Amino acid sequence: MKKTIAICSTTALVSLLCSVSLPKSVNAATFTYNLGDKTLGRNGNPRTRHSPYFTYETGINLDDPILTVSATDGDLTMEIEQRRNGVGVVGEEGPGGQIDRRGGTFEELLLSFNQPVSIVSASFTSKTVQDDDDFVLWVDEDMLVSRTQITNNNPFDFSSFLFEDTIGSNFTFTVSQSNDTYRLASVTVSTTGIPESTSVISLLGLGLMGLGSYRKTKNC
Repeated sequence: MKKTIAICSTTALVSLLCSVSLPKSVNAATFTYNLGDKTLGRNGNPRTRHSPYFTYETGINLDDPILTVSATDGDLTMEIEQRRNGVGVVGEEGPGGQIDRRGGTFEELLLSFNQPVSIVSASFTSKTVQDDDDFVLWVDEDMLVSRTQITNNNPFDFSSFLFEDTIGSNFTFTVSQSNDTYRLASVTVSTTGIPESTSVISLLGLGLMGLGSYRKTKNC
């Protein structure tokens, strides 16, 4: 009886492994998040809004990526300033509501998604961008863009980068020099080609454990 149970259990695990395919893409889609609020400065609303973070949802499907925007200035957690045309950092020095390096520290705008995405493009508020303004972008722990001019690349298209390098959950926009200032207007991301988190290797491990259990039972 023990032997029969062990065989059935192992067979079930093998069947499960056989039915699982390699990691596949989630529902392919592209999402654009407009970071400003067009209602600001109109109908008696204030021109700006400050908050430790802002959350953006598509409002279409529950499993669409959810974006949370936060900010730092050096080691300090800063507030976000939202305007009609985008968001920036409420820094202690420099132009208010922009991303800059005034005061010797790098202001950083962190875009965090609740699932891995690939970044497709980013738009900067044209009124805040001058000819010598550059931006830097980190994807998770890796630098993707290093000191790239905004003026002739707005919106900035990431299609020239290796696809795997554009995938992450955290995207950090910052600057490289003290004279760089800008505000981020929107970001477009995609879930096309992003592997699901289910690991086939983990399932194979479970299968091997089941086979080991079967052998022990058989020998008893």
